[in-house]
Amino acid sequence: MAQNKIKSKGNTAKEKKEPGFMAIKIIGILFVVLIVGVAALGKMSGADKISRGTLTQGESCTTNEECSAGFLCYSYQNTSFMCHKKCKDNSNCPSGTKCKTVVKNARRKIRTAHLCISDADL
Repeated sequence: MAQNKIKSKGNTAKEKKEPGFMAIKIIGILFVVLIVGVAALGKMSGADKISRGTLTQGESCTTNEECSAGFLCYSYQNTSFMCHKKCKDNSNCPSGTKCKTVVKNARRKIRTAHLCISDADL
């Protein structure tokens, strides 16, 4: 006995979704796009960056945030805290300073940096 297969068009499970489903889907997509867009604009505007001060080489400081970008507030061999320029070698340092590797032991979380140190302090 041959079986007849009847194919029906329309009324599939995909078509029987509730009428508000598409609206909810669109709202969800717009929400995700909005969140991603706000995050991207925040990064582009620099809102996620720490504002830095204006102090430069040899100026007295108490925190890194007081020093200009590219400078760290550091006390070399018990001198007063001053802004020191970060460097890779002596060619990056202002006249009268040399590039030295320094160690900062903030509660045993040792950190090294290369800073321009005054010749008078060496």
